[in-house]
Amino acid sequence: MKKFFRLILGMGLILGMLTSPGYGNSIQLTPVIDTNVIGGQNQGAPANQDLWVGLGLSDVSQAYRVYLQFDLSSIPDGSIITGATLSLYCFDYSGPIEHRAYPTVQLYHVSSDAGVTNSMNWWTQPATDVPSLDSLLISAYGYQNFNLLASGSWDYTSDLNDDLLSLQMILDRENYWDYIRARFWSFDHTPGTTTDEPFLTLDYTTAPPPAHAPIPGAAWLLGTGLVAVVLWRRSKA
Repeated sequence: MKKFFRLILGMGLILGMLTSPGYGNSIQLTPVIDTNVIGGQNQGAPANQDLWVGLGLSDVSQAYRVYLQFDLSSIPDGSIITGATLSLYCFDYSGPIEHRAYPTVQLYHVSSDAGVTNSMNWWTQPATDVPSLDSLLISAYGYQNFNLLASGSWDYTSDLNDDLLSLQMILDRENYWDYIRARFWSFDHTPGTTTDEPFLTLDYTTAPPPAHAPIPGAAWLLGTGLVAVVLWRRSKA
């Protein structure tokens, strides 16, 4: 009888640990808006334009910035973001040959989601939050990955509450006064495809189920084992 009680207890403990429900999730999102603003211009960027970050694309004093917006409505409020990576495919980058410089792109959070639109321009673009979320030296082709959690400054709770995340990409030195740039494929450039488009990967955990949720079978077995221990101790008393 003693061995039987120990067997029940052991099985309950093991299954209780191994089969406890997990709440980790991962989701990949494409932007609902990805657009440029062009220095000094009062009109929006052309549709289906690539995403340009840099200076001197038509004039060394003219800056290009990128804005992106993502719909977060598929992530439950109250979730904890454990990983956040923005991936963009770079197909062109360059800098002053005599300086052997490469573009460094900074990623910022934008609190004003309403200010990010496809028709926005240099004069109507919203302000960004400081400090930057991440910074990346662009010196290779292919996907470039920005970590939104790198600086620890992203307060994602407000974005989960309003279901929108807005971001800005900018050259680290817009006063460089020389030809330097990075170009990325936009989602609008090849809509409906999954090749080389920008995307956001979010890893998150949700809150555990409420107390009245059904108890898993492993928990019943664990409880049975504990009851067996109590009964065994009483029988020894």
